[in-house]
Amino acid sequence: MRAARLVLVGLVLGVVTSAGCGGVAQEANTIADSPGSSASRAGAPGESTTTASTANTATVTPGSSIPTTVFTEAGSPSTANAGRRPLFDFGAPDAAMSWRNQDDTVMGGRSGSTASVSDGALAFRGNLSLENNGGFASVISEVDPSLGDRAAGSERLRIRAVGDGRTYIVQARVGARYSYIQRFATEAGVPRVYELPIADFQPVTFMLTPAVSAPPALDPADLSQLAFYLTDKQAGPFALRVERIDVAP
Repeated sequence: MRAARLVLVGLVLGVVTSAGCGGVAQEANTIADSPGSSASRAGAPGESTTTASTANTATVTPGSSIPTTVFTEAGSPSTANAGRRPLFDFGAPDAAMSWRNQDDTVMGGRSGSTASVSDGALAFRGNLSLENNGGFASVISEVDPSLGDRAAGSERLRIRAVGDGRTYIVQARVGARYSYIQRFATEAGVPRVYELPIADFQPVTFMLTPAVSAPPALDPADLSQLAFYLTDKQAGPFALRVERIDVAP
């Protein structure tokens, strides 16, 4: 019965056309997360910059769970900002209108989340529930092909955010059949710039399982949507405040 329900959800939520954005890929995700990552966080007070350590990033193989990215302290905000190109500006009061929530309620779960913009940041918050085989919450941007134009040729996705100590997933969507993901572990109440190498994004299906038939590397020129997921199997409230998203060489 569960397998049949997952197939039905996949068929229904593969691609849903939205009048406001010209087409939005919908996903229902049952996710087997790997253990949370550890981080080296010895930066000075205020904003610090972290980058994913490619030496500590596992490779996805068929049937395996998606690896958790390990962060190490590197660089300074001044040097990291060189050449960056903004993808999302949350300064406009109506900026939240281009983001929508999708939670495990599409599969009978009981998690719930909201998205709002205040003080120049996107606030993704809610409550994660493991009831009824649930356990995920997400916020997804509208389809925007111009994201690929701005991201073309970049080597890093940069996210300035304030988290709650939980590990989140950022998803780069390039179409309805597959997407690319990478994790970042937050520190409660600490503003950080998470620098995610484009080369470390892993291809996945709409269920966030390894997409073995997808191109192994993300081409940022194909980017059309971004999403944030929480899937850490820890029931309870969560909050992620995203202040800016950009790309850099």
